[in-house]
Amino acid sequence: MERSKGMDIKMLGGAADALVDRLRSDGYSDEMVRNARWVLGNFAKWCEREGVRSVNREEAARFLLAQFDLPIDERDVTPAQCVIRKPLLTLLELEETGTYLKSHQRHPGPEPPPEQFAGAYAGYAALVGSSGLAGSTKALRLWRVRRFLLFLDSRGVRKIGDLTVADVHAYMGEPGRSPHENKRDGYSLRKALDWMGEEGLIAFGGRDAFPVVRARAYSPLPSRYTDEEVALILGSVDVATPAGKRDMLVLSLFAHYGMRCGDVAALRFADVDWCSGRIAIVQAKTGLRLSLPIVDGVRFPLLDYAGNARPRSNDPHVILTTHAPHTPYKSGSSFHRMVTRAIDRAGVDRSGRRHGGHALRHSAASGLLAAGVPLPTISSVLGHASTSATEAYLSVDEEGLAAIPPEVPHVRGW
Repeated sequence: MERSKGMDIKMLGGAADALVDRLRSDGYSDEMVRNARWVLGNFAKWCEREGVRSVNREEAARFLLAQFDLPIDERDVTPAQCVIRKPLLTLLELEETGTYLKSHQRHPGPEPPPEQFAGAYAGYAALVGSSGLAGSTKALRLWRVRRFLLFLDSRGVRKIGDLTVADVHAYMGEPGRSPHENKRDGYSLRKALDWMGEEGLIAFGGRDAFPVVRARAYSPLPSRYTDEEVALILGSVDVATPAGKRDMLVLSLFAHYGMRCGDVAALRFADVDWCSGRIAIVQAKTGLRLSLPIVDGVRFPLLDYAGNARPRSNDPHVILTTHAPHTPYKSGSSFHRMVTRAIDRAGVDRSGRRHGGHALRHSAASGLLAAGVPLPTISSVLGHASTSATEAYLSVDEEGLAAIPPEVPHVRGW
């Protein structure tokens, strides 16, 4: 396929500056402007390394795939992926048309509903049209309903009254559907099916097809991994490679300290005091200061990564991306993948359990509880502002929690 000509690489810097100025003048937040500048800056460096002479959609697609494993036309993406992709798509669109769309979530065109469902669809469309939703939200909600109706037509449903819950479940169970897609479709279809049920068009409602489960304000999944499983997970990491040394440090901070993803990403060399043997941080979530002893399970991975694997950089953050331009991690999604890969390599069954950094945080808390560490001490290790927050974490072992004395003046080593 012949590539489009695009923009001369010499113009990229000026075009990026123009886009940033345009975003700022259009009222975008400072964070959005900073993100755009960061993405476009990385794209410019990548183009220079790759010898790119003309900036076009194909080169943007190559960049996204190589640096972030993100296809440029992926329909269902996470918010973090949207933040990465949008500046590039906006830059290309602004250069080509002189303006840009506020959203680049791509969806197929407005295919009409099958004829046998046209009346039901028109009634629901009128209801959505009269709501106070944003225009883009209305369009997306109706598009999801149309897509569902097209599936029913292909399934042989000849009138709306013949629709069953089994048909809905068959649609949601189609091969290739992602959990994110099912979540979004489920919400839209529940609303539509509720209306159809209230109108007497079908024999059930949206909540029959998609039951709403009411839970406690904090109802943790059974996400604890045993000490033996955590040892297997850590043991699965190949520390002979730079990426493995990085992964071991990240997993160790989760497993031994129960640190949050944001605090692992924000960890700086200035936070590590080798003289006192402690790591001290200000937690991003609570703003509280947290001081922890440098245990051997963290000490050795930290020394190994810093001395033998960390990219050469003056950046003050400890953990940097392995690929140039070697920046701190911006979100927890990369850490989540590191943990998930390690769990799978270890052969640990994660069915029904969370499988990211937060799961190891739960495991660290439960391990301390099982070892008889007092509740206030566990709270201090996790960085909780109160023991009530810790109790919610430890509700998976209520009997063990009840047996722990609530107060001790001092525990050696913490």
